Amino acid sequence: MNVKVAHKIILGFTVILLLLIVSSVSSIGILANIEEATEQVDSQAIPIQQLSNSIQIELLKQAKQASQIDGIQDLALLEQLKIAFEQGGQQLAVHRTKLTKLLKGQPMEKQLKLFLSQYESFVIDVQQMLDNKVGVIEKGAELASIEDELNLYLDEAGALLVDLTYLEDPDEQATIDRIAGAAGQIEGYLINVTDATKSVNQINDLAEVQDSEAVINQSLGTIEQQTVYLVNLGQDYNTDGVIEQFVEEFNKSKNLLSGDNNYFAVKISQLELQKALNISLVSSEKNISQSIEIIDGLLSQVDDNLQRLQQDVFDDVDRGQMLTSIIMIVLIAASITIAFLTIRSMIEPLNKINNVLSSIAQGDLSHQLDVNSRDEYGQLSTNVNSVVSHLKVLIDEIGQNANALNVAANRSEEEIQSVAQSLDTQQDTVNGVTNITQALSLNADEVLAKSTDAESQMTEALDRSNELEQRANSTASKISDLSELLDATAGRMSALDKEATNISSILETIQSIADQTNLLALNAAIEAARAGEAGRGFSVVADEVRMLASRTQESTAEINAMIDSLQSQTGSVVAEIEQGKDGAKLCQTDTERLLETLTTISQAIEQMHMMSSDISSAAEQQNSLSNEINQSIALVSDISQQSSEKSSSTLGYSHEVATLAKQLEQSVDAFKVK
Repeated sequence: MNVKVAHKIILGFTVILLLLIVSSVSSIGILANIEEATEQVDSQAIPIQQLSNSIQIELLKQAKQASQIDGIQDLALLEQLKIAFEQGGQQLAVHRTKLTKLLKGQPMEKQLKLFLSQYESFVIDVQQMLDNKVGVIEKGAELASIEDELNLYLDEAGALLVDLTYLEDPDEQATIDRIAGAAGQIEGYLINVTDATKSVNQINDLAEVQDSEAVINQSLGTIEQQTVYLVNLGQDYNTDGVIEQFVEEFNKSKNLLSGDNNYFAVKISQLELQKALNISLVSSEKNISQSIEIIDGLLSQVDDNLQRLQQDVFDDVDRGQMLTSIIMIVLIAASITIAFLTIRSMIEPLNKINNVLSSIAQGDLSHQLDVNSRDEYGQLSTNVNSVVSHLKVLIDEIGQNANALNVAANRSEEEIQSVAQSLDTQQDTVNGVTNITQALSLNADEVLAKSTDAESQMTEALDRSNELEQRANSTASKISDLSELLDATAGRMSALDKEATNISSILETIQSIADQTNLLALNAAIEAARAGEAGRGFSVVADEVRMLASRTQESTAEINAMIDSLQSQTGSVVAEIEQGKDGAKLCQTDTERLLETLTTISQAIEQMHMMSSDISSAAEQQNSLSNEINQSIALVSDISQQSSEKSSSTLGYSHEVATLAKQLEQSVDAFKVK
């Protein structure tokens, strides 16, 4: 039976595929068991453990918060703690609801119900603790308020008693001494009451508070008796209401210490609330301890269940690994056997074909393969025999074509040698033209450089001319401003001269007044001399007036001399300013002429600059054309050089073709076709 190679391979791989299917089915079963166990762990065991841990954490937080209640002394902080405790309870309730659903129908559900019962008792205890602590803090605030008010009344009463001890009246000294003595005794008892009340708020024992209340009430009774005696003494002596004020302050203090809702009643109520708080604290600690023990037991059961489920997963994995190992060993053994048989059936015909191909590779085309089968190797042997036959015909044709190629290569070599000689002559001609154009390019570069230099110098001259023109314009402007300034100065000097003239007229008037004053003073002195002793004072005044008039005349003469000098100098300055104005006008005229000349020079330089630019542009164009000619000649030279090189290369290729043709003939002769 002729079985083809493909059938053998298909059969081998079919067996391997069946083994793989068996392995896959077993692996799927194992994975299904692992998945089921893992699903139980992920959907129940782990969530139960996480929820139990969360409940335990919230429970510990609430236990810590409950332990902090007794140490808080501020209502705001207590309210914050209460809110935090309630939030923790809400979070715990959420976890409890989820855990109840997961544990429904399981043995651990009973443990959870027991925990919930104990936890509710703990919450009730904590709520009572919070209520009692609020009462304790409120009572403490009320005690502080009463204590402040009581101290105020007692201090005021003590101050009034001190006032009574400082009374003074020699007529009623005996009565005053009795009043002072009674006030001193009452003050001593009052100090004892004050000290006792200050220590009451620090007492935490109910019996001690009651003892202090009895002692203070006894002291109040004694003070009350002394007060009656003091009031009686006050009836015999007027103390301006001091005794009455003391009685009023004492009654207020007494009301706070022994009246309704007095200081001791509030303190006792606070201690009773604190006692209830302590009882609730002990109860809450007991309940929380039991709750923690229950939740710990629940966690222990959860952990055991989780470990059991995890162990089931591990067992499934171990069984899967063992089964997979067995199947793998069987699969490897079957694969090795099939591979050995398949390769053996393929190597023998391949060796025969390989031997014939080795002979063909050595040039021996005289061998043929024997075709004994109809499989792929039989077809391959037939194809190899066909290839050998075609190679024989092809090698005969290659030998004939090699002879013809050798003849054509010899003819091509002769033609290429002639072309190479022509290209050498062309290269010499191009080199001569290149030298001439290079000399022309150098001349053009020199012309361009000189024209560029001339253009730059003309540009610099134009810039200097423009700068000179600007400075001339600036000078003309400044001279014009100077002329205007001189005009203004001349006007001001004329006005100054007029003012000096006016001052002179005023000084003449002052001089006239001074003369008249001097004359009047002289007349007054004469009249004073006639009056004798009665006009002596008037004579002194007349002398002073006359001296003042003389000084005025002297000062007027000095000012007049200064004004004359000022008018003289002002006239000289006005004349000099007029001369300066004339000089400025002449300078302005010369500057305007200079500007006209500079404008003409600037225009001429501008025209020269334009001509220089045109020359520079023409030189640049000439230089550009020379460069283009050089580039074209260089390109022709390069092309000629490349053509010469290519002709040389082609000549070499012709030699190589002739050589290869001879080698091809020798190679064809190496084949054995008969």
